[in-house]
Amino acid sequence: MLSSLALTSGRTRPIVDVFGSRTSRVHLRSPSLQNMPKKYRTIVAARTGKELSYVDFDQYEVGIMAALSGDPKLASLYGAGDMYDLFATTHLGLEGNRKAAKQLFLSYAYGMSRKALIDAAVSLGADRERAKTAFRLFSKYEEWKKTIWTTFQGEGRVTTIQGNHFKRDGKGSLTAKEQRSAVSQVVQGTASLIFKKALLKVGDLEDVNIVLPMHDALLFEHRLVDTPEKVVAAFERVMTEQLQGRVTGKASVGQFALD
Repeated sequence: MLSSLALTSGRTRPIVDVFGSRTSRVHLRSPSLQNMPKKYRTIVAARTGKELSYVDFDQYEVGIMAALSGDPKLASLYGAGDMYDLFATTHLGLEGNRKAAKQLFLSYAYGMSRKALIDAAVSLGADRERAKTAFRLFSKYEEWKKTIWTTFQGEGRVTTIQGNHFKRDGKGSLTAKEQRSAVSQVVQGTASLIFKKALLKVGDLEDVNIVLPMHDALLFEHRLVDTPEKVVAAFERVMTEQLQGRVTGKASVGQFALD
């Protein structure tokens, strides 16, 4: 990707595909800047007189899962702070290992088998019995996953709350892969369309020049100090509205590149 950049002009204009994946994520190619590791991202610079800021949804998938499923425990953890830190410390006994907790929770959420999940938790340092208890917390979410599977098998497709669909090719009972794909489509498809609506709102703000959408985060140029907080507020408001107030959206200013 780096070798494809034209150094003489100092600028690049990637191709933007607004339906770049099955879940409708915005995808950039030629070059694929969204896949650039943070250690190389310092090559992206603001124009003279402006600066770059980066706003990201916080625990985005968790918030969407909590809203769609109506799971009270999931909504409580999402609303209480950094869900992955809380889950690591309070329920898995993996204090200070947010990364492991995130990996384990998302594996669970998208349908990893319970045995494989518990084995993975133990390999990362969790107590086996404590891990078993932790992944029994979200009973309402489990019920919701089963409704998605039933719909996918019975109707041959699943849909997000905004209407984008995923059609099934096979027949008969769902495979484990199809179960994961169905849940992923509903969650990730919902996420991609909420993000697009957030981009439209941010694009209407004064002093914002959109530079690079990053799946569920945004790099943008601005001049004024308070502009990033306006972008944060737009992200949060759109997520809350699109999920009909079932959760309150969360976003924050983050770090785009490693110093």
